[in-house]
Parts: sequence; C-alpha cells; structure tokens
Amino acid sequence: MRRFDVHVGYCVACGRRVQGRHPLQTSDALGAAGVQLGPGVVTLVVLLHKHAGMPLEKIATLLRERFGVRVTPGGLVHALHRAARVAAPTYAALCEQIRGSPVVSPDETGWRVGAILHWLWAFATPTTTVYAIRPGRAFDDAAAMLGADFDGVLVRDGWAPYRQFTQALHQSCLQHLARRCRTLRADHPRSPWAAHVQEVFTDALALRDRRNAGRISAHGVAVARGRLLARLGRLIDTVPALPAATRCR
Repeated sequence: MRRFDVHVGYCVACGRRVQGRHPLQTSDALGAAGVQLGPGVVTLVVLLHKHAGMPLEKIATLLRERFGVRVTPGGLVHALHRAARVAAPTYAALCEQIRGSPVVSPDETGWRVGAILHWLWAFATPTTTVYAIRPGRAFDDAAAMLGADFDGVLVRDGWAPYRQFTQALHQSCLQHLARRCRTLRADHPRSPWAAHVQEVFTDALALRDRRNAGRISAHGVAVARGRLLARLGRLIDTVPALPAATRCR
C-alpha cells in the first residue's frame, strides 16, 4: 500500500490549476476516486491471469486476503484492458520486428476463448517472440501477423497453409523431421533409409555448431554443405515405398 500526497495549486500568472503526479500513479483522480491499483498490482494480476492461468475471482481473493487490496473480478478486467491499451504500441513494434526479420519460426496450438476453440499463434526470431490469439488456423491468420508478402526464411513444420507464403524461402523444422525419422525407424526397423536421413540432420547440426564456434572456415562450411546436400539428394532419389516416407505434409 502506498499513499501519495498530491500537491495542488494555481499559477500566480494565469490562474490555471496545477496538480502534481508521481510516476507510479495510474490515475489523476483524487478523493474517494483516488484509490487505484498501482503498476505493481496490475503487473501481478497480468502474470497470474495470463501466464499462470489463475481465474480472476481467485486473484481477487488472493489480493484481499494476502495484501488487503479489495477489488472485484470486474475491476481486474478493467485493469487488464488498461494494461493492454498501454502495451499496444510496444506490441505493434514487436510485430513490425517480426515482419522485418530475415528468419521467423511460426507455430500454432489450440486455445480456448470462452470455451470456443481459437488458436494461439507464436512467431519467434532469435531475439523476439510475438503471440497472437486468432479464431482460425488458416493462411489468413498467419498472414495477419507476418504479412502475405513475407519474403524471409520461414522455419516451419508441415502445416499446409504455410506453403501459401510463396515469396518466402521455406526451411522445414529439423526437430519435426528428426521425430519423423525416429518414428519410421521404430515402425520399419528393417529399412535403413530413415537412419541415413537422420544421420544427415545430425551431421548438419554438428556443422552448424562448428561454424558458430569458429572452428571451420567459410570455405570449409561451403564444401561440407555441398556434401550434405549431395547425400540428402541421393536419399531423396531412393525413398522406399513406404507411405509414411513418401507422404508430403
């Protein structure tokens, strides 16, 4: 709990009313309306509700019993909306960073909004991650965040709508491909093809680590990359007649 002693005066030249304000105040209201939730409480409410998934009624109970802060669940809703409005310019700037990034990894997962199925989209770069709750899982939903003309590298899984980003370069997520290889090896132990593909992925990641550590020259990377591509090309030309190996997703 924090009390602000707000000084109010009048300009001696023009008579205009002047009121002070502390940086931690969230409102200029005084008197009975001057009781307000500060930024610390609002931040705690956002974290408990959005990050930990705690219902607003339970958050109101926690604030009352633990901190002596009496607020209704409806009051917390208004506080969350105010926080969202304040954060909107920052969120818009993060979205612009995502759209202008040379490499973006998108993904989506189910999300309930009032018991109705929506989708939580995540767009990640090495320095920025942006989330968006959208009603659908189609190309238009992804394009609303990335832009339909996104021309960077899209590191993605096999979800078909991603292929509609025709101006982008597409990199299949190696984690998904490696998982598929492990499944193929388990389901078809007599076929060595999946194991050979997985070896290419493993060697490629090892090459990346050597490059990042500065243990190989740019020429060495180019030569090794060419050999990896040749190995992968030969494997693609000899795909076994297994539905799980030949399907494109």
